[in-house]
Amino acid sequence: MTRLAKFVRGPWGYALQGLLRRFRRSVLAVLMAAASGGLLVVMGGVLVGREGMLGATLLGEFILVRIGPTHFVIVLAGLALTVLSAGNALHARVVEQTRDIGTLKALGWRRIDVGRLFVRQGLLIGAMGGVVGTVVGLAAYVVLNGDLPPMVALVGLLSLCIVSLVGMLSGLYPGSIAARIPPAVALRQE
Repeated sequence: MTRLAKFVRGPWGYALQGLLRRFRRSVLAVLMAAASGGLLVVMGGVLVGREGMLGATLLGEFILVRIGPTHFVIVLAGLALTVLSAGNALHARVVEQTRDIGTLKALGWRRIDVGRLFVRQGLLIGAMGGVVGTVVGLAAYVVLNGDLPPMVALVGLLSLCIVSLVGMLSGLYPGSIAARIPPAVALRQE
């Protein structure tokens, strides 16, 4: 029994083990989620805590930027890329682990259980990325503004929830593909 196998307890442990199996790919998806989450925290924090105005110095020149809808379109594009990145990582896991999925289904896992496994993995990617992004985003806000109002901390919590939800949504398509794999076909694959 491997060291990692000791920690597998139920579907959440199995989902985490699946992410750790392809560590680099999972880290890339988590970092994409973190970048989107951090950007969402900074933009939302400036909108709530600084009334949409961000002032800073750039090469000795003071600049004042108004955060507007265009900036949030950039955040939405980042969240869309997060869905694609995490979905790609999970879809690759479906392709690589077809035989394992067949074994699970042969052992009695239902289609919905297999689908939920990939939704859980997407949620884990989103939650890990959301935590990292929220911490980095709040730190960036403090560096830019010198303080952390309570409303900005709430924006950080909201950002964590949004990025986790985005991660969970990224697992829906790979989960539906994995759920449709017949056990007999999966066990015959090499």
